[in-house]
Amino acid sequence: MDELVKLIGREFTIRKISRTLCRLAGELRPGIVGAMHITCADETEHECVQVFQQGFVQHLLPPLKFAHQSAFRISNLGGRYDWGAVGLVENHFRLPAGRSKFKLIVVKVNSHVGVTCQNRKEHYGTIMRYGTPSPCCGALSAVMAGNRAPNLDEIRDLFRSDGIDRLAVLMDAERVAPEHRGLYAAVLSAGMQARRVLIDARQHTPADPTLYLVVPCVTLNRPELDTEILCGVYTADYRFMEAREEYTGLGDEPSAFSFHIRNRFIYIHDDSKDEGISK
Repeated sequence: MDELVKLIGREFTIRKISRTLCRLAGELRPGIVGAMHITCADETEHECVQVFQQGFVQHLLPPLKFAHQSAFRISNLGGRYDWGAVGLVENHFRLPAGRSKFKLIVVKVNSHVGVTCQNRKEHYGTIMRYGTPSPCCGALSAVMAGNRAPNLDEIRDLFRSDGIDRLAVLMDAERVAPEHRGLYAAVLSAGMQARRVLIDARQHTPADPTLYLVVPCVTLNRPELDTEILCGVYTADYRFMEAREEYTGLGDEPSAFSFHIRNRFIYIHDDSKDEGISK
């Protein structure tokens, strides 16, 4: 798990996180591995979906059909978690009869943000889509713009949960630099959707001893190959009589984030925590 935790808050090539998850799952030696991938429906996330399939799913999941492994998929505007899904995933990937080992369920939650360069400085929240500047993620951009729709209201309510108006913080230029607003919104969205997965898992009684590993990530949709930031690592261990949960990673207060560029890659540190950038 330490290898995965060391990635938190750092931008890497798009394949890094999936490969690290694959190695970790191999070290844990579960009786079966299941997976759920939650992404925005935006076509820019095709690369992210494809890499998780090639770097993790096809190596570890049982075949649904001959030589064809598939993760449970949720794809909608804004990459929102659908309540009840984690219970379905746990039921789909059943531990084979006679195996005394546990089950590993990996849930990868991806939000995304477009990257453009202006005056040699990167800005986050738009891409050049088919020759035209376009919001990316469009759903998160619409929420920050104050637009209303059922799916946008769901995201807005999540951003304002626990009595904290995170949208107000994001839109305050003195607390969050405008050029970082889209990136920080994506970090918050991924982390808070992942937390919903954990809350939902508490309501479900697994059929087998189960270890859930939930990883919120942000895809950076770049003109060249995409990159990715791991925002945190949730574990929920239901292998024993008493469930155990842990979280290591960035928090949900965007004004506590600090932003750095090192060797052309982004580092985000949560100044309210010890976790963040690995020194």
